[in-house]
Amino acid sequence: MRIMLARAGRVATRAMLLEAINGVDNHRQRRNIDVQLGRLRQRLGRSAAGSLECVRQAGYRWNPEVTSCQ
Repeated sequence: MRIMLARAGRVATRAMLLEAINGVDNHRQRRNIDVQLGRLRQRLGRSAAGSLECVRQAGYRWNPEVTSCQ
């Protein structure tokens, strides 16, 4: 979450997130990021989960301007 907040409005790639968490980018573990961010969305609840955007073929972005899921 810290990485996403620090990069608010900018895309964080799966590789970038894995390196920050594990120290290495293991191609087989990239799907793990999807699972972890899905769990983060659940914890955030409906009001903030929409702020965590999936950017196809790029990664994820925290968009602070989105205030609710649509």
